Amino acid sequence: MCAAKMHADEPDIDVPLVRRLVAAQFPQWARLPVTPVDSSGTDNAMYRLGDDMAVRLPRTRFAADNVDLEQQWLPLLAPRLPVAVPAPLGRGKPGEGYAWEWSVCRWLEGTNPDADALAGPDGLAGPDGLAGAGGMAGAGQLALDLAEFITALRRIDPADAPRASRGVPLATRDEPTRKALAELEAQGEAGEHAAGGDAAGGDAAGGQHGSDGPGSGRPDSDGAHAHALIDSRAVTAAWDAALRAPAPDGSPPAWAHGDLAPGNVLVTPQGRLSAVIDFGAMGVGDPTVDLMVAWNLLPARARGTFRAAVGADDVTWARARGWALSIALIQLPYYRRTNPVLAANSRHVIREVLKEHAHAA
Repeated sequence: MCAAKMHADEPDIDVPLVRRLVAAQFPQWARLPVTPVDSSGTDNAMYRLGDDMAVRLPRTRFAADNVDLEQQWLPLLAPRLPVAVPAPLGRGKPGEGYAWEWSVCRWLEGTNPDADALAGPDGLAGPDGLAGAGGMAGAGQLALDLAEFITALRRIDPADAPRASRGVPLATRDEPTRKALAELEAQGEAGEHAAGGDAAGGDAAGGQHGSDGPGSGRPDSDGAHAHALIDSRAVTAAWDAALRAPAPDGSPPAWAHGDLAPGNVLVTPQGRLSAVIDFGAMGVGDPTVDLMVAWNLLPARARGTFRAAVGADDVTWARARGWALSIALIQLPYYRRTNPVLAANSRHVIREVLKEHAHAA
């Protein structure tokens, strides 16, 4: 069975292809079992190779261009970071009908955290969210772990580093962000009056893993089950406010991961951060983008802990909130049919950003 496709130009990728590629280029691993990895990742199809390795096959030309980036820079960054990152073990070449370079890296244990679970009573036990139930770390502790990773990454010497694809001024995303909102309106995801939510969006943006907000159940034009409307006016107001936040005033560029999201974070069974993966968007620039994890993963009660730990002032926080909103708005119309986990998280982010913006207004 081929990996489910998310992009128009995506090639067929399946277990037999992976086996052929490994056998032809890494014969020492040819007898190891190959198992598909259930992942919401959009750039690479993932397969576990034996017990200790993973094969990553880019889904698009854009993702294939990042193979060299990760092969070159991850070994240099890894010793300077507080948690594990992918360790490249092999660099595959095009072959067996597959057109691009690909990677073999060390398998990293852990699971992707769930934003809804972190917001629940077990994820936020205690006044600061540091200690969860049953010996589990709370969301506040995960917030500190993430802040430690971001801070360590920013401290790495940026000399000769590549430019981060997302380390750019927020204003450069204005046109695609507004276009995405218009697409959501055309698709029936957004409108001027939020159904079942307050003026800031309330629960109208849905939730992680497809949970529906109050008032949902309205069918799309194609008959699919839909979420309640996202409030277009509230989104526009929040986006305009983020754009008014001044750009960095001469601050030196720093390293950023570029895509800190639940699917790229791994945690231990106790809820502590164990690894960060998928560095295809990494580079040097304005590192504010990495703070988007405050809305795509952390619950509101843990955001203060996270913000204090990374030292974000009001302007930086407003800009980071804009990054979270922009990315979610652009992802949702693109992945709403092909990647339900990512689409649900995009709705979650929009809801959380609108709630916080309404509270701050």
